[in-house]
Amino acid sequence: MIRANHHIAISTPNLTRLIEFYTSQLGFEVASDGEWRNSEALDRHMGLRGSAGRAATLRLGTAMLEIFEFESPQPSPRPHDRPVCDHGLTHICLDVTDLDAEYERLRAAGMRFHAPPLDADVMQVRSESPRLLRRPFCVGPTGMAGVYVFHGTAFGFDRRNVPDGLE
Repeated sequence: MIRANHHIAISTPNLTRLIEFYTSQLGFEVASDGEWRNSEALDRHMGLRGSAGRAATLRLGTAMLEIFEFESPQPSPRPHDRPVCDHGLTHICLDVTDLDAEYERLRAAGMRFHAPPLDADVMQVRSESPRLLRRPFCVGPTGMAGVYVFHGTAFGFDRRNVPDGLE
């Protein structure tokens, strides 16, 4: 039985830069980091041959990100401003206590947002809560479209359900 999402994995051309971004700007903590080379078991696990690189796992509350920087095999480059309509991971959404303050703080730190927080209905969905465009999309430091922040109970998320000590 599947209980929950354990982690999300991202491949990046610059692990150090992404760790710095997620820890200094978004409050994640490094749970582990390391490197590998010539691991037959890891190659089999990932479906690769001759892989080598570095990886880190970051944690924020119960959310975990695993971030890889491959030295080998050589990754295909990805456009820096990949639009969210392209297939693949499009965004990571973080719950915040003060959306406007976080938007201003991240913007001042150099984050580029597609638009400021807006109050607008965006689509008709079957949900217990409204789906409002009060979530400003931005582009992360290595081009991943749409790291964004929101506040409220969108999609049934309710801060009252967060375990003690994780807010």
